[in-house]
Amino acid sequence: MELFHEYRNKSMMAFIELAERIANGEIFSAIEFEKEYYRLSGDSGKQTMVFYRNVVFNDKLPVFNLSDKKRVRLSEFLDGYNNIKISDIPLKTEKYWLYNALSDRLSSLFLSDDEINLLKNKFPESLQYYRNIDDERHEDISQNTAANFRTILHAVNSKKSISYPYKGIRCRVTPVKLEYDQRNFKLYVIIFDGNRFIKTDISKISDISIIEPVFDNVPELAEKMLEKQAYSPIVFTVTDKKNRNAIERALLAFSVYDHIAEPLNKKTVKFTIQYYTMDLDILIKDILSFGADIKVESPKFVVKKITEIIEKF
Repeated sequence: MELFHEYRNKSMMAFIELAERIANGEIFSAIEFEKEYYRLSGDSGKQTMVFYRNVVFNDKLPVFNLSDKKRVRLSEFLDGYNNIKISDIPLKTEKYWLYNALSDRLSSLFLSDDEINLLKNKFPESLQYYRNIDDERHEDISQNTAANFRTILHAVNSKKSISYPYKGIRCRVTPVKLEYDQRNFKLYVIIFDGNRFIKTDISKISDISIIEPVFDNVPELAEKMLEKQAYSPIVFTVTDKKNRNAIERALLAFSVYDHIAEPLNKKTVKFTIQYYTMDLDILIKDILSFGADIKVESPKFVVKKITEIIEKF
């Protein structure tokens, strides 16, 4: 779900200011109202114009009444609110947004189920129409994963380290960054183990404890790590051999990486992928998912690693 758009935020702030000014007695003709809206929003582009029309002329968002072209008034449900801030009254569009946000599966990372249900029950039934498509296609985030996320987030913000069991020992590492991969709907944490940075699936970790920092200068090291990519890019070709939209799928799958896609012919595209070393394992999984439609050319150690994985099956 897309929560924030710069042009929508500016547009909504413009509408709120205009509503307050009209409520406090300022008079605008329809033409003056439109001109002032574009001035306040700072944009008269296509997206802002579409948003303007959706708010002003949509029956589901009854904020303004433009039936009298000589004087714009507030709609009936806001009429009578004088000398107060309209922004203190949640508009229907804001209620829709908040209900959608609470319905999103990722809200469980920040709020408990009881808190989410308590908030959602405060909305009228007319707003409770939202059905999250992602929740239909993917399992909900488990309580364990949500708890892990909150614990790690607290450790990152407080610049602490964490410990958790791994192969019979208790690891002591420092988390530096949290990531959400929209392609597979998974949460990852980038950790420093004293020698290298590793990207780990949060759902694979359990029994996490926050401990005092175990390494020095981790923030500085993390900043350098995030600026430095692997020395040699991965080069491979994708060929749509059986008309399975392999090229389109590859363009989508590898769009998250710094890459160059060079068409060789109608059915083959050459990819050059720049990547962080900690992303290599996930990148190899992405490559393997294309099966015989993909051929890795370099570097040699990646070709060898992929060959070894394939030979195990």
